[in-house]
Amino acid sequence: MGQSKLRAGRGRRYDARITRAFEQYSERTGKSGVWGCFSTIQLDKFGVRSALLQATVALRTRLLHMPYGDQAIFVRGHAFREIGGFKELPLLEDVDLVRRLRARYGAPVIVPGAVMTSARRWDRLGFVTTTLLNQAILAAWAVGTPPDVLASWYYGAKQLSTRQRK
Repeated sequence: MGQSKLRAGRGRRYDARITRAFEQYSERTGKSGVWGCFSTIQLDKFGVRSALLQATVALRTRLLHMPYGDQAIFVRGHAFREIGGFKELPLLEDVDLVRRLRARYGAPVIVPGAVMTSARRWDRLGFVTTTLLNQAILAAWAVGTPPDVLASWYYGAKQLSTRQRK
């Protein structure tokens, strides 16, 4: 298959099963591509909101070719080096990587299936608040707001939710 590397967002680790799933999908379909991801995520806490999130992530990935780090982004080593790897950003390093990959190599290979991710933030801040905060951060980044400001919003919301629980 060539040399692929599985890249995770900050604070995430993936085990060998995810890498094997990509390799098996590539062999079975002939879709090896330069980069790819899994089609969606699955929160480790189930429910209607989790199912809604899973469906919207799958839709975003399929239509916009915009996966995030929690979808197990994989990149061939040469491509990762050619685009300069991860930039040192306090937040959105996965979004930045995907935008550069898309610009250089086009759409990702999308492997059917979900990658399990934590529901902690969704539980802590609430589904609507988390969704709105995430979208506000993405919109602000798109118009040039510095990443350190965005990180203060993201991590500030985390600290606020911790204080509210005490």
